[in-house]
Amino acid sequence: MYKGETYDMSDDGQYACGRSFDYNTLLGTASPAGYRSNPDGSYTKLDVLPDFPDRLVDPFDISDNGKVIGGRAGSFFTGTSTYLWIEGVGPLDLQTFLIAQGLDELHFWFLAQVNAVSADGKVIAGYGFNPDGWQEGFVVDMSKLWVCHT
Repeated sequence: MYKGETYDMSDDGQYACGRSFDYNTLLGTASPAGYRSNPDGSYTKLDVLPDFPDRLVDPFDISDNGKVIGGRAGSFFTGTSTYLWIEGVGPLDLQTFLIAQGLDELHFWFLAQVNAVSADGKVIAGYGFNPDGWQEGFVVDMSKLWVCHT
């Protein structure tokens, strides 16, 4: 896996996240893939969102322990979705996850991407579009939500 570009790294430099090209997907054609670099020099490929048509993952921010990564799935040409990767859980569409947590008003919003993850990975921020189509920022305190690790 060729490591193309890095978007963020932990404060101690032990973890980083970015986008590269994985030549083993899509029948041998180049496909952008998100990754996390690990302290031992290995890389973890960030899986795409299940049931999302675009395979592009842009991981923009990483927690200091490397366990939470936020970004965007898709592109502005094909449509985007919020992307959240949690070690031990895998990829989540943040909007779908929050609706499943009972935030029904998000049915009328479109969350476009995650821009920031706090150092401890518990606060997630990004932007989306409200029911009137206006762009707005959002902040989610994940410590108040249930995350299943099975």
